[in-house]
Amino acid sequence: MVANKKTTKTQKQSLEKELTTRTNKTLLLQETVEMAKSVTLKDIQDEVRELRILYKEMLDRILPSAEPTKVERKAISERDEIAHERELMKALGIHRRN
Repeated sequence: MVANKKTTKTQKQSLEKELTTRTNKTLLLQETVEMAKSVTLKDIQDEVRELRILYKEMLDRILPSAEPTKVERKAISERDEIAHERELMKALGIHRRN
């Protein structure tokens, strides 16, 4: 009976040790995955930031921003004039037949 208890105690200790080892490996793997995710996410964020800067620079070269002229400022600030259908048709060269 004493040998049986000793064997059971040894088996229990062996199982606990294996469980601890597996738990530690699982935790290490989870930490590694999380670290890989954060590095990958940071890399992606850095790339997106860099692409935004490059895109802005490209647009500035293609379409340089300029201050509006006096005429453009006046057009922006004035109230819009509404044209009637007859004026539009006349401007387009379309004459209505009655």
